[in-house]
Amino acid sequence: MIDPEIFGHNKQEFIEDPYPFYAQMRSNQPIFRSPRFDGAWMLFRHRDMIRLAIDPRLSSSRARLPAAKIPVPCRAEFEDMFTAFERWMAFKDGGCHRQRRRQAVWALAYLTEEHLTPLVREVAGQLRQQLKAEPAVDVMGSFAEPLPALVIAELLRAPASMAPVLKGWADDIADLYGSTDLRVEDIRRIQGSALHLLDYLRSLATTGDPASILAHIQAHSVDGYRPSQDQAIALCIQLMFAGMEPTRYLVGNAVRALNQHPGQLDLLRRQPNLMPGAVDEFLRYDTPVQFTARTAATSFTYEGHRISAGDPVLFYTASAHRDPEAWDRPDDLDITRSPNPHLGFGRGPHYCLGSTFARVVCQEALSVLLDEFPVLQLHRPQALDWNTNLGFRGYRSLYLTRGDPVMAAAP
Repeated sequence: MIDPEIFGHNKQEFIEDPYPFYAQMRSNQPIFRSPRFDGAWMLFRHRDMIRLAIDPRLSSSRARLPAAKIPVPCRAEFEDMFTAFERWMAFKDGGCHRQRRRQAVWALAYLTEEHLTPLVREVAGQLRQQLKAEPAVDVMGSFAEPLPALVIAELLRAPASMAPVLKGWADDIADLYGSTDLRVEDIRRIQGSALHLLDYLRSLATTGDPASILAHIQAHSVDGYRPSQDQAIALCIQLMFAGMEPTRYLVGNAVRALNQHPGQLDLLRRQPNLMPGAVDEFLRYDTPVQFTARTAATSFTYEGHRISAGDPVLFYTASAHRDPEAWDRPDDLDITRSPNPHLGFGRGPHYCLGSTFARVVCQEALSVLLDEFPVLQLHRPQALDWNTNLGFRGYRSLYLTRGDPVMAAAP
């Protein structure tokens, strides 16, 4: 038995394989209050996530949850950063959220699959040349990481040279909301990145291209609401963050899943029309966003547990995706699984606005990789390089080698 009090979002043993711990918790302590996580409630079953993720007694106003780890005398120095993050639509509730979401849906309506696919395909084609350079290629550093960053830079009408800078800023924000072991000096670094990003987007908003995604957001008024420059920038950061962080890890996790399931890889090669459903299955089988958070807006009792106003509530989406009460053969990868109502993009009014972007990037990336590599054979599979953030779980590097097609996939 694993002691749940030692569980952490930055512990390598859990990042490498959290699923045995999730199975233990579903069976023994599906609703657990963690003293290590400042009294946060941790929920591991599918049915609890389905019931509570859209329960109005829980709030999405969680921008300041990481502040609980900051010593009280130091909190004031981070006020500018948290004030900026509180403008994110994802952290709004009720009428304010509905108003902003309606406007965002209208302003971003042009980002359809038909609009995004040619752009993503063009960028993927340019990056493909780097995959041919060496016998063993890091598909994360050479392909999966730069692909969404370059596409987002193009949507911002920012120079391609800014793509790695934007990615670095987004990485730091991901650390803030996906980690449990941050030090004050880590948060100072994150605040520096957040404020640099704000300044850069303000400069684009003032002098940028009218065809940019930021200009589209600012140009549309819906039901009397037109976002201010700061509100438009907040939405843009949220979309940029969501587009870069989980999307690249989704590609890497999908490659690893296919490597471990050669029958599914062969099926996808023979029937590439299965790719859209395969992406849904990758989101279910090994989602990069392992958990989502809420805070209790009021005190209430659920399943015999008294949840107090202000308590953090963590939904472990990846655990819900392996719950045998909700899924047939949950630990098997099945790219033909249908229906597949996974929770990888959330549920209800906060369903991910960037879901189309993530699907298109993942489909195009995997199409290139399947075409480029005769087998998805890992180079040194015994030394996989995971990141250190369970909130956005994936590989820092993942080397593929063209190898011999008759060689078996890594165990």
